[in-house]
Amino acid sequence: KDIEIKINEKNMKKNPFVTYVTTLTFFSMAVCFLVMLCMMFVPRDFITKITPYYILMFYIVIFAGYACIYFIPKNGTMRFENVFLMVKIIKFLIYLVVLVVVMLGGIEKNAKFAVAYLSLFIIYQVFDTITLTKLVKKK
Repeated sequence: KDIEIKINEKNMKKNPFVTYVTTLTFFSMAVCFLVMLCMMFVPRDFITKITPYYILMFYIVIFAGYACIYFIPKNGTMRFENVFLMVKIIKFLIYLVVLVVVMLGGIEKNAKFAVAYLSLFIIYQVFDTITLTKLVKKK
């Protein structure tokens, strides 16, 4: 049984999808702690009580995007390049629609929120670009 457990642990570490989800989870936890630290020094206009939900949204969208990029080309229904471009465009549109709905819907009352949202967007896009570049190199 010990040998079987060690083999399963070894396979989990080599599986790119499991590795990515683990990395994304720890990265999002680090972003949460960073936001908590920023709440002590940055005015409340920039970081609101809803900010953790935006982090969760970025987590879910990036997770779903990576899952599509990882699994759809394996099925043979679409080429990797097509899936990659489609996922990037859909993710950007989701982020843009959420920003517009939040601003026009009155959920966030000031434009300073857009700076914090843009900062989260940039942080997660840098992470996404770096990790997807590693996947593209493997393909």
